[in-house]
Amino acid sequence: MKSGYKYLDEIAPADQAFEAWGNTLEELFSSCAKATFEVVTDLSKVEPGESIPLKIEAETLEELLYLFLSEIIYLKDTERSLFNKFDLRIEAGKEFRLSGKVSGEKIDSEKHVLKTDVKAVTYHQFQVKKRKDGYYARVVLDL
Repeated sequence: MKSGYKYLDEIAPADQAFEAWGNTLEELFSSCAKATFEVVTDLSKVEPGESIPLKIEAETLEELLYLFLSEIIYLKDTERSLFNKFDLRIEAGKEFRLSGKVSGEKIDSEKHVLKTDVKAVTYHQFQVKKRKDGYYARVVLDL
């Protein structure tokens, strides 16, 4: 299965919902991150020049994805940056651990057309599942 995502307009009309998938957890998390930032701008116009390291721990896989997406939204706001490349490693044991880096560039109003602002990830219909063909998530973003 090729990793990817699709938007679900019927789930949360005032917000933005999406489904994402990947063969591995890393692909799934990258797909979710790309879906999140594609809501904000056209990711093809973002250069992956600047990198920011990440380390996140959580008790569950759902919590790890929630914290990861919350962190990159926070970085968007505090660093005034857009991200389109996600080099991640996820370890599953008693706890789940994510390490890696996100890459992108500072928001440039002459280069990046900002479509809408993502404020937060919500728990509404939030889910992460392992399937026979890989991993799947459903996420609703507060706009």
